[in-house]
Amino acid sequence: MHSAYLVGLSADYYNYGAAETKAVLARYNGTNEKAREYGERNYGLYQIFEKYNALER
Repeated sequence: MHSAYLVGLSADYYNYGAAETKAVLARYNGTNEKAREYGERNYGLYQIFEKYNALER
């Protein structure tokens, strides 16, 4: 949530698109190129978790 705030996103977390989610993942890990790579690389993993977490909401 804090990382979303830091990149200027709203609190509507469940309606983020791919770009917003990647930005949050990246910001959680910093602001450099390696952090951006992390956001890209781990977005697929996020999608797997979200598939199952969404069922519980």
